[in-house]
Amino acid sequence: TFNLFSLVTININIFLHCIICVLGVAGNGMVIYIVGLKIKRTVNSIWFLNLAVADFLFSFFLIFNVIYEYRDLDWPFGDFGCMLSSLVSVLTMFASTFLLTVISVDRCLSTWVVVWARTKRTVLKARIICLLIWLAAVACTLPCVIFRKTHRISPQQTVCILGFSGLEAYKRVVVFRFVVGFLIPFVIILASYVAIGVRVKRLRKANKLKPFRIILAVILAFFFCWLPFYVYRFLELTNFKNVFDQIGLFIVSLAYLNSCLNPFLYVFMCEDFQKKLSKTVVIRMTAISVNYILKYPVAILCIATEISR
Repeated sequence: TFNLFSLVTININIFLHCIICVLGVAGNGMVIYIVGLKIKRTVNSIWFLNLAVADFLFSFFLIFNVIYEYRDLDWPFGDFGCMLSSLVSVLTMFASTFLLTVISVDRCLSTWVVVWARTKRTVLKARIICLLIWLAAVACTLPCVIFRKTHRISPQQTVCILGFSGLEAYKRVVVFRFVVGFLIPFVIILASYVAIGVRVKRLRKANKLKPFRIILAVILAFFFCWLPFYVYRFLELTNFKNVFDQIGLFIVSLAYLNSCLNPFLYVFMCEDFQKKLSKTVVIRMTAISVNYILKYPVAILCIATEISR
């Protein structure tokens, strides 16, 4: 019974990862196209473009995990593939967290120091900050991936693992990722939104909250997806690990789900994005229709004749 449950769980997990991979690549690719090419370059668009790039990379490289799981945890991509897949996964996690932190602080300052925001908040500075964020993410990622390697556990199976010499080294990595990649950003983000709430309440202007709703939704989605993941990672270090092994797969999937949620939040909550998306779709459909008419004029004429009868 346990083996059957385990097999069903793994198959469901593979299916979920496939869905997340497809939606994440398609959704974030759409965001990158629209925000990068169709929307006027602003500080906010710089933030969201970089966030979409991080989520796109995470979703794209998730295909390696899907293949790995489908092959019953037999890693076929060698040592370099093992390190690269882990590098992208951890790098984009840190980059997303740091970006959300900077976005929250930026919105807080824009609310409290309006004059400063109008004069000092520029696209160039946003780009420089994003570059620094990616560099910081790389620096934080290296300790987590330099120990990644493949290990042959049988003639038929090679696994991609963290090759630590002992449990203490793994504990330090887990604690480091939790503190730097979750706890400190969470405190900063929480403080920023408390300050925003206080400011809005003082101004007594409820409409001031509207520009922040998409950012707040993105942040809430991030923490609801990743908090269970970090709790599970800490439980792995305790005697409760075996109890949570089965649901651990779904907890990891929940964390992965975050990479494909943000595009839908953009679509449903950002009016400017909706307009650009609708315009792009209409233009694309019109172009396809025109090309079809030019390519098959006789077929179109026959259809029109039948309809008119």
